[in-house]
Amino acid sequence: MERFIQRLKFALFLFAAMWAIGTGLWFALSPFTVQVTATSTGGATSSGIITRQISFYQAQGAWGIFVLVVFGLLYSSGFYFYRIGRRWLASLGSALALMLTSLAGFSVGPAYLPAAVALMVALALILYTTIMPPGSAGLS
Repeated sequence: MERFIQRLKFALFLFAAMWAIGTGLWFALSPFTVQVTATSTGGATSSGIITRQISFYQAQGAWGIFVLVVFGLLYSSGFYFYRIGRRWLASLGSALALMLTSLAGFSVGPAYLPAAVALMVALALILYTTIMPPGSAGLS
Protein backbone atom coordinates (compact mmCIF):
# COMPACT_ATOMS: atom_id res chain seq x y z
CA MET A 1 0.00 0.00 0.00
CA GLU A 2 2.88 2.34 0.76
CA ARG A 3 4.25 1.86 -2.75
CA PHE A 4 0.80 2.56 -4.24
CA ILE A 5 0.53 5.85 -2.32
CA GLN A 6 4.02 6.88 -3.46
CA ARG A 7 3.14 6.15 -7.09
CA LEU A 8 -0.20 7.92 -6.76
CA LYS A 9 1.49 11.08 -5.44
CA PHE A 10 4.04 10.89 -8.26
CA ALA A 11 1.27 10.48 -10.85
CA LEU A 12 -0.73 13.38 -9.40
CA PHE A 13 2.26 15.72 -9.46
CA LEU A 14 3.10 14.61 -13.01
CA PHE A 15 -0.50 15.16 -14.15
CA ALA A 16 -0.56 18.65 -12.62
CA ALA A 17 2.73 19.58 -14.30
CA MET A 18 1.67 18.27 -17.71
CA TRP A 19 -1.77 19.91 -17.48
CA ALA A 20 -0.25 23.28 -16.54
CA ILE A 21 2.31 23.17 -19.34
CA GLY A 22 -0.33 22.10 -21.86
CA THR A 23 -2.74 24.80 -20.72
CA GLY A 24 -0.03 27.45 -20.95
CA LEU A 25 0.84 26.36 -24.48
CA TRP A 26 -2.84 26.31 -25.44
CA PHE A 27 -3.32 29.86 -24.16
CA ALA A 28 -0.14 31.11 -25.81
CA LEU A 29 -0.68 29.50 -29.23
CA SER A 30 -4.45 29.53 -29.77
CA PRO A 31 -6.14 32.49 -31.42
CA PHE A 32 -9.23 32.88 -29.29
CA THR A 33 -9.80 36.55 -28.58
CA VAL A 34 -11.90 38.56 -31.00
CA GLN A 35 -10.99 42.18 -31.52
CA VAL A 36 -13.78 44.41 -32.88
CA THR A 37 -13.14 47.80 -34.41
CA ALA A 38 -15.97 50.02 -35.62
CA THR A 39 -15.15 52.55 -38.31
CA SER A 40 -17.15 55.36 -39.81
CA THR A 41 -16.23 58.19 -42.10
CA GLY A 42 -17.40 61.58 -40.92
CA GLY A 43 -21.07 62.19 -41.55
CA ALA A 44 -21.06 60.22 -44.79
CA THR A 45 -22.76 56.95 -45.50
CA SER A 46 -19.92 54.44 -45.02
CA SER A 47 -19.40 52.55 -41.79
CA GLY A 48 -18.23 49.05 -40.98
CA ILE A 49 -17.11 46.64 -38.32
CA ILE A 50 -13.85 44.76 -38.62
CA THR A 51 -13.41 41.60 -36.56
CA ARG A 52 -10.34 39.41 -36.30
CA GLN A 53 -8.90 36.83 -33.99
CA ILE A 54 -5.82 37.71 -32.01
CA SER A 55 -3.51 35.58 -29.90
CA PHE A 56 -3.10 35.66 -26.13
CA TYR A 57 0.23 37.43 -26.64
CA GLN A 58 -1.36 40.15 -28.76
CA ALA A 59 -4.08 40.64 -26.15
CA GLN A 60 -1.94 40.45 -22.99
CA GLY A 61 1.59 41.17 -24.20
CA ALA A 62 4.78 39.86 -22.64
CA TRP A 63 3.26 40.09 -19.16
CA GLY A 64 0.60 37.52 -20.09
CA ILE A 65 3.20 35.09 -21.41
CA PHE A 66 5.26 35.63 -18.22
CA VAL A 67 2.22 34.68 -16.13
CA LEU A 68 1.74 31.49 -18.16
CA VAL A 69 5.42 30.59 -17.66
CA VAL A 70 5.10 31.19 -13.90
CA PHE A 71 2.04 28.91 -13.78
CA GLY A 72 3.93 26.21 -15.65
CA LEU A 73 7.00 26.53 -13.42
CA LEU A 74 5.04 26.46 -10.17
CA TYR A 75 2.98 23.43 -11.15
CA SER A 76 6.09 21.66 -12.48
CA SER A 77 8.08 22.48 -9.34
CA GLY A 78 5.82 20.21 -7.30
CA PHE A 79 6.60 17.30 -9.60
CA TYR A 80 10.32 18.09 -9.79
CA PHE A 81 10.86 18.50 -6.07
CA TYR A 82 8.77 15.44 -5.23
CA ARG A 83 10.80 13.39 -7.70
CA ILE A 84 14.13 14.37 -6.11
CA GLY A 85 12.80 13.72 -2.61
CA ARG A 86 12.28 17.28 -1.36
CA ARG A 87 8.74 16.89 -0.07
CA TRP A 88 8.61 20.24 1.73
CA LEU A 89 9.71 22.13 -1.41
CA ALA A 90 7.12 20.20 -3.44
CA SER A 91 4.49 21.22 -0.90
CA LEU A 92 5.64 24.86 -0.92
CA GLY A 93 5.65 25.10 -4.72
CA SER A 94 2.26 23.42 -4.90
CA ALA A 95 0.79 25.75 -2.29
CA LEU A 96 2.08 28.76 -4.25
CA ALA A 97 0.57 27.35 -7.45
CA LEU A 98 -2.78 26.88 -5.71
CA MET A 99 -2.70 30.46 -4.37
CA LEU A 100 -1.87 31.83 -7.83
CA THR A 101 -4.69 29.79 -9.35
CA SER A 102 -7.17 31.18 -6.83
CA LEU A 103 -5.94 34.73 -7.49
CA ALA A 104 -6.37 34.22 -11.23
CA GLY A 105 -9.82 32.74 -10.72
CA PHE A 106 -11.56 35.21 -13.01
CA SER A 107 -9.06 35.07 -15.89
CA VAL A 108 -6.90 32.01 -16.66
CA GLY A 109 -7.39 30.27 -13.31
CA PRO A 110 -10.33 28.02 -14.28
CA ALA A 111 -8.23 26.37 -17.00
CA TYR A 112 -5.82 25.22 -14.29
CA LEU A 113 -8.50 23.72 -12.02
CA PRO A 114 -7.84 20.05 -12.94
CA ALA A 115 -4.16 20.56 -12.09
CA ALA A 116 -5.12 22.33 -8.87
CA VAL A 117 -7.36 19.44 -7.79
CA ALA A 118 -4.55 16.97 -8.52
CA LEU A 119 -2.17 19.07 -6.40
CA MET A 120 -4.65 19.26 -3.53
CA VAL A 121 -5.03 15.47 -3.50
CA ALA A 122 -1.24 15.01 -3.67
CA LEU A 123 -0.74 17.48 -0.81
CA ALA A 124 -3.40 15.70 1.24
CA LEU A 125 -1.57 12.40 0.68
CA ILE A 126 1.74 13.97 1.70
CA LEU A 127 0.12 15.34 4.83
CA TYR A 128 -1.53 12.00 5.59
CA THR A 129 1.68 10.01 5.18
CA THR A 130 3.60 12.57 7.26
CA ILE A 131 1.13 12.54 10.15
CA MET A 132 0.41 8.83 9.98
CA PRO A 133 3.21 6.90 8.23
CA PRO A 134 1.91 3.86 6.33
CA GLY A 135 3.83 1.44 8.59
CA SER A 136 2.11 2.74 11.74
CA ALA A 137 -1.38 2.51 10.27
CA GLY A 138 -1.09 -1.13 9.28
CA LEU A 139 -0.93 -0.24 5.59
CA SER A 140 2.46 -1.78 4.86
